[in-house]
This record gives sequence, C-alpha cells and structure tokens, in this order.
Amino acid sequence: PNYWDYWTYELDDNEGRIQTHIPGDWDYWVIDGGTYTLRTFTPNDWDYWILTGNGQRIVFRTYTPEDWDYWDITGDFTAKWRTYTPEDWDRWEPDGRGWNRLAPAAQAALLFVPTFVSSIQRRGIHL
Repeated sequence: PNYWDYWTYELDDNEGRIQTHIPGDWDYWVIDGGTYTLRTFTPNDWDYWILTGNGQRIVFRTYTPEDWDYWDITGDFTAKWRTYTPEDWDRWEPDGRGWNRLAPAAQAALLFVPTFVSSIQRRGIHL
C-alpha cells in the first residue's frame, strides 16, 4: 500500500483526515470524507492547487513555477506562505487575514499542500 495516500490532522480540538480520492492519484484529495476537495489544476502540477467546499474556492499556487518556498493563496481566503529561509521547509511564515474564519478542514488542507509538495520534492518522489 502507498502510505502517502492517507493523512490525519489535529488542529486545536479538531481531528480529521486527508486522503486521495483514488489510491495513488495525488492530484485529487478529499478532506473529511468530501467536505472539501483539493485538486491540482492539471495532472502532476504540484505548484497549482484548488480547494473547494462549503461554498468556498481557494487557489493555492507557488509564486513562480516549482518554487516550493513561496505560496500565494487567493479566492475566499488570501494569504502568502513563505519559508523562513530558502528550502527550509521546517519553518513557514504565514501572512494573511481571516484564517480563523476558515473551517478546520480548510485550514488543514492549506497546511497540507506545502508540507506534502515539499516532502515529495525533498525525497525525490515523482509519479
């Protein structure tokens, strides 16, 4: 089995899961059984994601192609995610407003994208 297909999260008092819609397809994820969906814009386009659910649509993109250090978030929530230093994916600096208005599942998805993408890039995992 592919252990990268299923993730759990805990945010404050909320728990949930993020998993692939179809095993092995890392372009399409469901959060909490489908409350939200997370997809790449085109297959294997790791720097362009769209989160939809609860009437929201949030676009998550790298500032430049394959720059995993800087993400720009637009749509129903706007922000920027940056690493503290280049390719230091252990420490992120979020910059945005309205985080507390997002459901925990949406927050988890927005934390998941840079974590997942930087992890597969660091490990040289390619589909």
